[in-house]
Amino acid sequence: MKAVADLGAEVSVITLEAAQRLNQKVNTNQRPWLKPMWLGTEYRAYGHVKALVDIADGPQRWLDLVVVDDMQKWDLLLGNADLEHLDVRLETPAMRRR
Repeated sequence: MKAVADLGAEVSVITLEAAQRLNQKVNTNQRPWLKPMWLGTEYRAYGHVKALVDIADGPQRWLDLVVVDDMQKWDLLLGNADLEHLDVRLETPAMRRR
């Protein structure tokens, strides 16, 4: 699975195709409105899933993921709050020098 970390994202997102590959039951009763950051980019929420996620043998956490019916280069986009739940800390070289 191809995952992307996005420190500016307020929610975590999974593509419908990835959710289906993982046999996740998608709840289509709630479809949150997603505001894209870039002009010309449009995400349409298809529903949401609750999935057990872990990264590189880190802690497993249940995450609420918004499902988008859109082709992306990634399968899973993890927002800042969920990265923290997974004990992931991203640093730039400038942050390490401090």
